[in-house]
Formats: sequence, C-alpha cells, structure tokens
Amino acid sequence: MNPISGRDRGAIVEVPGFLARSEDDKEIHLAAVSPEYFDTLGVPTLLGRGFSAGDQGNAPKVAILNETAARFYFGDANPIGRNVRFVNYPRHDLVYEVVGVVSDTIHDDVREPTSRFIYLPISQHVDRINRLALAARCSGEASTFAAPVRRQIQSVRSTLMILNVSTMERQIEQTLLRERLVATLSAVFGSVALVLAAIGLYGILSYAVTRRTSEIGIRMALGATSREVVWMILRESFLLAGAGIAIAIPVGLALAQAAKASLYGVEPFDPLAFASAALLLVVFAALAAAFPGRRARLLDPTTAVRSE
Repeated sequence: MNPISGRDRGAIVEVPGFLARSEDDKEIHLAAVSPEYFDTLGVPTLLGRGFSAGDQGNAPKVAILNETAARFYFGDANPIGRNVRFVNYPRHDLVYEVVGVVSDTIHDDVREPTSRFIYLPISQHVDRINRLALAARCSGEASTFAAPVRRQIQSVRSTLMILNVSTMERQIEQTLLRERLVATLSAVFGSVALVLAAIGLYGILSYAVTRRTSEIGIRMALGATSREVVWMILRESFLLAGAGIAIAIPVGLALAQAAKASLYGVEPFDPLAFASAALLLVVFAALAAAFPGRRARLLDPTTAVRSE
C-alpha cells in the first residue's frame, strides 16, 4: 500500500478503554508493510519504534498507528504498549501491541481528511496477502529507474506480474487533475474576457473622442496642450476601469468563497492575485486609451471646431 494509491483494506478493531459511539468508530484502514516502508517514503516515527527484521510470524504481534488513529483511540495518552484487537476475523488471538506512532499520510485524495490507519508487519498480517506494492526511492529521473527495478524483480521470479508503475509526482498530478483543468479553463476564459473588455473599452473611448471632437478642438484652441488632451482620455479610461474593479472585487470574493471546496493548497482570497488582476486591468485600460488619445492629440483645432 502506497500513499495516494487508495489501496488498502478495512478492519474492525476493539481498543480496551475506548468507548465506541457507533460501529464506524471501530473501523480502521489496515496495511501490511515491510520494516523499510516508512524510511523509504520518508514518514517519520513520532513515538516508539518502527518495524524490525525480528517482527516475524512467530514473534509477539506488533502494530503501528498513524497519528490520527492514535489520537482518536487514545486521546492524549501514550498508546505505546497498549493492545488493539481485530474482531472481524475467525481467529481469536489477533491481539497486537502498539509499538509505534507515525505521521499521517495522504491515502486517497489530497482533498479528503486523513483516515485512521493501523500498520502490521507483512509476516504478521491477519490473513493471506495476494498483492504487494513496491515503493522505491531514487535520485534523478524516476522513469529511468523503473526498468532496472523491474529486471531485478523478475530475475528473482520471472512469473511475477508488475503493473501500474508510477511515481508519487504523477499520482499527485492525477489527484489534482480536476483543479488543474478548472484553473486552465478559468485562465483561458479570463484572458478572453480581458481582451473583450479591452476591445469594448477601446470602442467606447474611440466613440467618445469622435463625439467630443469639437470640444477637444475648442480646448486646444484655448491653450490646452496635447498632454492635457491625452490625460483627459486616459482619465476617462481609468475611471471606467476603476468602476469595473470596484464591482469585480466583491463579486470575485463571493465567488471565491463559493469555490473554496474545490481549491487545494490556496486560499480563496489571495491579495497578490487580486492586486495583480486589478493592475493588469489598469494596464489594458491604458493600452485601450492609447490609440484614441493619440488621435485626439493629433487633432487640428481649426478642423475640429469646423466639424461641429
């Protein structure tokens, strides 16, 4: 069983001193692992010890809990040395001593809360194991490491079937596929909306320059400089952009809160993202005003006044 794989089996346990409120409280995820499992995956041991080569089938039965299970069944008490009994098997001697507590790991999905887990040595598993998952740590490109590992395994037993070779990075990407797709679509639609807004703003400003041709000519005839005329067009563009930002920020905050359940690793309100979007809109507003402003700056006052 590897993290993010979603593979494990369920079990029902009884813990002396723990009062279950429902049958669900007795349910726990069960995984059989080797002594090197936690070191390979970089899962730290918080209390007690990990499994060793001496934890064989004829040795005292031992188990390791993840942090969530230890806190759920034992609270703030130290679980080391306490017993856990499996009750959904025909044998009556399935009592394991807790020898360690390890950090939580992601099991099915990065969005889901951490599940309760109990780990057993492979040689002390509660029943027969029909499938094994191999976890290997390597440096460099993981894809080039898969082939020699496969050859080494099949050199020991050529009939073994090796399926679903993957990396942790690829599994995480698959679990976040929906978020990445939504983010990509949002970026595409946002870009299209920004371009359409810039085109619309350009059209409004061009129409305003045409409608105010005589006014601009009179201003220039009375001594208004080209810079003042351009600033008049830019100011109108910035006012429109500011009005859009003032409306968009509250709406964006409301939509972000509604989409909070679909987010992972980011907060619904990111000041930097909102500020960047507002700044980008201001830049596009300035670009949209550039051509109408240039046309207004090049107007001949005499011709502009005669156009009335």
